This record gives sequence, C-alpha cells and structure tokens, in this order.
Amino acid sequence: MSIIMFASDKGGVGKTTTALNLAVYLSGKGKKVVLVKTDKNEDLTRWKQRRADNGLSDIPLVEAYGDIRDELTRLAGIADHVIVDCAGYDNQEYRYGLLAAEIFVTPVKPSSRLETDTLENISATVRRAEEGNPDIRSYALFTRVKHNRMQAKITLGKHLTEAKGVISPLKNFISELDVFEDCVNEGAGVHDAERASSLTKAKAQIELMTRELGLLA
Repeated sequence: MSIIMFASDKGGVGKTTTALNLAVYLSGKGKKVVLVKTDKNEDLTRWKQRRADNGLSDIPLVEAYGDIRDELTRLAGIADHVIVDCAGYDNQEYRYGLLAAEIFVTPVKPSSRLETDTLENISATVRRAEEGNPDIRSYALFTRVKHNRMQAKITLGKHLTEAKGVISPLKNFISELDVFEDCVNEGAGVHDAERASSLTKAKAQIELMTRELGLLA
C-alpha cells in the first residue's frame, strides 16, 4: 500500500492531471486505487461523472478535509494506492497530509519562474514535516515541459540536485502534450485512450514516472 500526495503552493501546475493519469494507469494494472479530494472545487467530481458517462471503469473518489491523517491511514488499509490531490495553495490538508504520506510530489513547470520560485517554501514545509514523518520521500516533478524549453529543465534539475535542503527532482518528466488535457476533459487518462496524437509518448511518460516512484515492480 502507498499514500501518494500531489500538492503545491500554486494552482495550475499539473497536480490534478498527473494524479488522475497515475490513478488510471495503476487501476489498469490491476491495483486498487482510491483518489482523495482535499480541494473543495468540483474538478475531480466532474471528472468522475464524465468517466461514468463515457462508460469507463470506476475509480473511487473520497473527500477529506482538515486533519486528513486518519482518513488516509484508513484508506491505505483497504487500497493498494491512495492518491491525494491537494488544493493549489498552502493549506491544512496539505500540511497534515505530509505527516501521513509515503510519497510527496510537487509538479512544476521548469520554464516558469512563478512556479520554480515556490520550491524553496515547499521544500521548507516538507523538511518540517519530516520531523514527524521521517520516511516520506519527496520529489519535484517537471511537468508541461516544451520541447523547445528543455534547457530550462536541465538547468533546474542540476540546481535542485546540487542544492542543499531542497526537494530532489525526478529523472523522468511530463511533456506539454494536448492529449493529457483532451483525455481529462473526457473523464479519462491517457491509458484509457486508443488513438491520439503523441499518445505513445504520453503513456510512456506516465509509466516511467510510476516506476521511478517505485509504485510498480
């Protein structure tokens, strides 16, 4: 079992899209997955309804607010993977969740200074959480990477690897591909789709990220 939390101090960084695609992929591999919604907006609820409307397999969705530690622990006892999607700002669900999660992922677009500037504060928050949850593994995931902005990814990755006290970057990354948005719009993940532009690339990136996180053997 594992509790994987996606959070950031900023909205629009790709948390929900990545979390949903991870959930779809793991579910398709026969794993029992539960999504946890800690944001009061209705994005995940609407995604789940569109999924049902399109006849796609169900992925359970649970809402949890405030001190979510007990609920995450409970869900981890009945599921292989609990995937937590937090709101795009510093909040109590995010901070309590860090005390229960096994893996923390903060997505960031490496070419966006508005996003990379958040990493210092996020790292400090995670380091404080490690005092109560020393086994948590935390990572920055580069998302929405454009092929003509690869140097920004390389530069930020080198900085995070060499700097002290900041979150480590995953080696694998997620490109800016329309297929991710197109699938989420239909209540799907890329692993639900059969044909689309850049579909093979999108699937491979989700699979490589999943394996780097150690969620599949």
